[in-house]
Amino acid sequence: VKGGQQIIDKFSEILGIKPGETSDDGLFTLDALRCIGACGIAPAVQINGQVYPKMTVDQVPTLIEKYKNGGAE
Repeated sequence: VKGGQQIIDKFSEILGIKPGETSDDGLFTLDALRCIGACGIAPAVQINGQVYPKMTVDQVPTLIEKYKNGGAE
């Protein structure tokens, strides 16, 4: 929805995994869902219950680094 596939593709590219797989370090598992019940904020990413609305491809690397460095504040 609203560019969601490009977001998934960027996560996949950076993490080196496909949807349904887990990164070698065990920190990330990538799942692709059609709906998380938040169409108004699509494309949205959900990590450990935290929703990140209106994601862009350019925001993906920063979000990955945030969680590699200890996660959400």
